[in-house]
Amino acid sequence: MAVMLDTEKRRRKWIWGCTGGCLGFLVASFLLAYIVVRVLMRPVPIVPPETFITPDTQAFLIVKVAPSDPLMVSLAVRLALLRGFLEKVPTKEGAPLQMNAERARALILQTAPVQMVRILQPGHEKAPFESGVAFSIFKYSRLFGLVVRSYMESASGKKQANFERYHGAQLAAAKSGGAIGVIENNYMGTDDEATIRDWVDAIQERRAREAQAPKGQAPAPEFRAGGQLKAAYERLDPRRPGLFASLNSQHELAGLLSLMPAGRARDLLVAAGSASDKVLSLSGELKGLNDRDAALTLFFQCADAAFAARLQAALAQIAAEFVSTSPLRDIKVERSEGAVVKLEARIENLPDKVAELATYLAQRQAQPAR
Repeated sequence: MAVMLDTEKRRRKWIWGCTGGCLGFLVASFLLAYIVVRVLMRPVPIVPPETFITPDTQAFLIVKVAPSDPLMVSLAVRLALLRGFLEKVPTKEGAPLQMNAERARALILQTAPVQMVRILQPGHEKAPFESGVAFSIFKYSRLFGLVVRSYMESASGKKQANFERYHGAQLAAAKSGGAIGVIENNYMGTDDEATIRDWVDAIQERRAREAQAPKGQAPAPEFRAGGQLKAAYERLDPRRPGLFASLNSQHELAGLLSLMPAGRARDLLVAAGSASDKVLSLSGELKGLNDRDAALTLFFQCADAAFAARLQAALAQIAAEFVSTSPLRDIKVERSEGAVVKLEARIENLPDKVAELATYLAQRQAQPAR
């Protein structure tokens, strides 16, 4: 009888020991998972967009989506629902990603603020310009970074790209041309690997300045480009969610104007000299008025006051002719600073206007060259 009781006691100890061990393992696993998720989801401050403007930048576009900005959230949702965008997102089934407006809005609000910077720089013999784009996200950056790095390492393993580390960043230079890079919460793609290295150095320098700044004070962003591009940038309000500027030293504005559908409006803008070498730079900014409409301001830096006066008159005449058909409303054209023409207008239903433009440009790009 004593032997049976002793056996039963040992059996119970073993059961309770196993149960306790399993519970302890589960608790430890949950804690570890919680810590991992918290680390991967921890927000990372976004560097100022000026960080990605290089000394050689000829043109830039900055777009910022903040959860408190209803217009930019609506714009991001509208673009996320474009079929051309959804088809490019890889899925396990190989079919286009399924997305609805409610889900897209939730994902954007969970990730925001989000920032995109695109630049153009002088190219080489094969192409007049080289481009680069950098995305920065506030939340889920570490989780997203794991996915991107896994993709980069996979491409490297398949001999499609050369994978390397550079000052805390991971770079993959494709053998077919172009490069991508990841550092912190910044995801970059460029035509030239040297641009990514420049960006990494600029990000590291920015972080060092932030670490040395007094607590609660962020150092002012540095705009590394000079000359006419810096002057164009300084006319803009850096708080706006949409900013752009372009020089015209290599006929950049003629290329921009060529993106417009052919017709009388484009012909009149060409005849007015809006893309001629008399316009040294063009810059502009967007400000949200509500969740659909935006205020647009453009600055044409002209070579001299006489040409600025002629351009002002021509733009005012064009605005009057297309007052009922133009996407711009309440247009006002005036001169400021002598040789600068300033155009102010209101854009109704900006998200749909941008989506239509994106679809038009994608269809145009898909057409065979003539």
